[in-house]
Amino acid sequence: MSHRLLIGSLALLASLARGQFVDAFVPDADPTTGVAANSIPFNPNFGAQPGAFTQMIIVSAAQLTAQGVTPGSQLYDLALAPAGSGTLTMSSFKLRVGHLPTPYPAPQFLSAFNDSITLYDTDASGPYSWTVFGNTWCSFGLGGGGFTWDGASDIGVYTTHQGLTLSSALGWPGTFWRGGAATRLYAPGYQSPTASVMSASALKVRLSFATGPDAFAYSTTYGQSTAGQYGSPYVFTVGEPQFDNASFGVILSNAAPYATAVLAWSAASVDWPIGTSGHDVRMNVDLSGNVPHGFFLSPIDGSGLAGVSAPIGSFDPGLAGAHIYAQWFVLGDPGGKPTVYGVSLAATSGLSLRIGL
Repeated sequence: MSHRLLIGSLALLASLARGQFVDAFVPDADPTTGVAANSIPFNPNFGAQPGAFTQMIIVSAAQLTAQGVTPGSQLYDLALAPAGSGTLTMSSFKLRVGHLPTPYPAPQFLSAFNDSITLYDTDASGPYSWTVFGNTWCSFGLGGGGFTWDGASDIGVYTTHQGLTLSSALGWPGTFWRGGAATRLYAPGYQSPTASVMSASALKVRLSFATGPDAFAYSTTYGQSTAGQYGSPYVFTVGEPQFDNASFGVILSNAAPYATAVLAWSAASVDWPIGTSGHDVRMNVDLSGNVPHGFFLSPIDGSGLAGVSAPIGSFDPGLAGAHIYAQWFVLGDPGGKPTVYGVSLAATSGLSLRIGL
């Protein structure tokens, strides 16, 4: 049973402290202006080898520190600021980020990195298409590859491409805003080993970092379960509640076959005794009217399994850090325990989830 609503509902629950995420802008946060709408490197008709360029954008450690990026922060997104709208398609494209030495060993490109991580490589992933919208920050949509800043080094953003074509209804030529506060090296051609130009002319760039533990996915059980006919039912997940986990789900096992399962979710956990007649039945999720909460029904199959599929899409700052609590209740279990609600229940322990990287 698939319930995208389960994840969509988390927008109501987002308990994210924005201090857990930092956007570092170079040179500034305005995606609508710059020194110039620059044709290097993404104009398909520009350069000695049209549709082919190599570049390195250098973001200094000082610029990152000044904007609150701390040592150990993990990159989760990278974006540029296009001066128009269209779809760029590159038959060959490589994107890497990494730490750079100081001073920079110009005119080197890839060999300049102390270490680096590949965010995209057409050799492994095929042609790359990127739809952008003018005067907005446009993510490459490739995440951060697990790159973690060391807190001291400059960061390099390396791209190289060939076979670039551009589709633009308004005739946009592939220009991006650039600034004068960061250095860039570039050269015509695909995988050029050395730069022909080094100047204070880097494209405006946004690097987004996760800076604290609440930025990362987490799941664990808590609280007390209530046994049914076959003992205590169990709750577990399919993978972690991470972005880009299309297979994420919440599963019930060891339940009474062919009974009915209810997955209750809430923004808060509790430890409420709801049993009667001397039975210790515990509710682990807050289903009062004080916090957002909801329910999903799922039939239990002949082996005692039920589940709710909740695919998690690409990074969404409105969901990052959102915390949800869940618990399965089993209706119709002959071994269920009487409760104050007039129905006998078996139940799992609680499940604590945090959506993140």
